[in-house]
Amino acid sequence: MAQPPTERRRHPRREYRAELQYRPSAAHPAQALDISESGMAFEADAPLEIGTPVELFLISGNVQVNAVVRHCEANNGGRCRIGVAFEKLEPELVQVLTAAWKAGHD
Repeated sequence: MAQPPTERRRHPRREYRAELQYRPSAAHPAQALDISESGMAFEADAPLEIGTPVELFLISGNVQVNAVVRHCEANNGGRCRIGVAFEKLEPELVQVLTAAWKAGHD
């Protein structure tokens, strides 16, 4: 019997559906898919190269997070699922993101 794949993430992911903007240069709209303490995934119209630094604007643009693209893959709808690792996430920001996530799931 085959063994299930090993989970490599240090922090569990939570589904997180919200509009956001990201920019490697100009701002682009995207849809958040999931989030953890160390990164997030979002869906966008255009691919980004692995290693690209991005700024994310979350919670109506009031929270800015710096991140680096770790993976990017096209999905069936022609959009791209982009996974990023946060460069540095202060504990206070984790609390803000967690509160926003909980508010969307009450």
